Amino acid sequence: MSELLLRDVERRFRSGAGVGPVSLALHSGEALGLVGPNGAGKTTLMHSIVGIERKWTGSITLDGVPVDGIALCERSFLATYPAYPSTLNVREVIDLDLCLRGIDLSTTEYEAMLNTFGLADHLDLRIANASTGMAKRVGLALAFAGMPKLIVLDEPLDGLDLSASLSLRQQVRDAVDRGALVIVSSHILSFLDDVATRVAFLMGGMVRADLPIGSGDLEETYLQLSKGGEPC
Repeated sequence: MSELLLRDVERRFRSGAGVGPVSLALHSGEALGLVGPNGAGKTTLMHSIVGIERKWTGSITLDGVPVDGIALCERSFLATYPAYPSTLNVREVIDLDLCLRGIDLSTTEYEAMLNTFGLADHLDLRIANASTGMAKRVGLALAFAGMPKLIVLDEPLDGLDLSASLSLRQQVRDAVDRGALVIVSSHILSFLDDVATRVAFLMGGMVRADLPIGSGDLEETYLQLSKGGEPC
C-alpha cells in the first residue's frame, strides 16, 4: 500500500502568493480533487509534489522516499497546457518521454495507450500543428503510461472534447482501482464528484477543508468557504 505524505509544505513568493503550510496524506486507491479560485496555490502545490518546484519547505515523501528520489517511472504530471518540442511529431514526443522516464511498454500496451486517447491516427502530426486538445491527449496518454504510483493532473479537462473527457474519467477510475494515488485539480465540480474520493478546498494557499466525496454538496461548500464560512 502506497502513501503520499505532505508535512508543512510551503512555497511563498515575494508577493505573498503561493501555498502552505499544507499537511495531508493520500493512500493507495484514493483520488484527491483540488478545488480553489485562480491563484489559490493549486498548481504550485502540484509542482512541489512532482518535483518541478524546488524552493519549498517542509517534507514530501512517497512511501517514505523524498520527492527528489522518486523514480520518474513512478510519478507523472500533466500540465494544464502541455508543451513539447515543436519540431517533433506525436510519435516522437511519446517515445522520447517514455525513454526519459524509463518506461518500457509492450507492443500491446503501446497500442492500448494510443487507442485510449485517440492518438493512433495522429502519430505523424507535428506538435507545432497540433490543437490544444490534441496536445492534451498526448499528455494524458503519457500521464497514465506504465501505471505510475502517483498521477498528478492539473486541469485535465481543459481543451478536451467529449470522447477524450470520457476516456479520462475511465482512466482515473481504473488507476484508483489498481491502487494508484491520483491528484487532480478542476473547476468542474461534477467531474471531481465523479472521479475523486476526497476534495481539498484551497483558499489563499491554505487547505480550508478536506472532505470525502458524498459528505456534502461541493458547490455549496465552495461558496461557503469563499465567503469565509465553514464547510457545509
